[in-house]
Amino acid sequence: MKKLLFFVACFVACCSVNAQAIERGYRGFVNVSYVGGNDGVYVDWNHNGFAINTVHGYQFNDNVFFGFGVQYNYHTFEHFERGYSLPLFADVRFDFSSGKVTPFIEAKVGYSVADYDGFYASPAFGIRMATNSKLAFNLSLAYSAQRFEYRKYYSALRYWNTGKGCLHDLNITFGVEF
Repeated sequence: MKKLLFFVACFVACCSVNAQAIERGYRGFVNVSYVGGNDGVYVDWNHNGFAINTVHGYQFNDNVFFGFGVQYNYHTFEHFERGYSLPLFADVRFDFSSGKVTPFIEAKVGYSVADYDGFYASPAFGIRMATNSKLAFNLSLAYSAQRFEYRKYYSALRYWNTGKGCLHDLNITFGVEF
């Protein structure tokens, strides 16, 4: 336990070196993600794809950001189907320090439209690497959940299959903030 506390204390101290204060006011992000997961309906139908999002909002102090964003998700499923969604979301983010390299956590919550309509949520944690007070790069790991309803027609059986599901994704994201 003492080693863990020592490690955490050293990490926080290193993050404070060469501080690049996050300025109050407007803050924007552009992010690109690799997405992989499961559709939550047929557990053996995994999927992967990519996502691009942009978030814009207000930095209240060195730690707290709140904004709104939109994301384009593209999924390719193992069974050769493709789909996309457009989540519109609120984003809250907490930066643990204003150092040049600092950890952060964030949460996106909203509603998605397009092929997958429904509730959208995505908690994340990552590292912010500042080049100066106006520009930084972010690397994060996120889980995202996308609720949806489906309706599929099987022509050979003359049968409609309907139901509800949830896309469960693990996202690796690289972003630029300005």
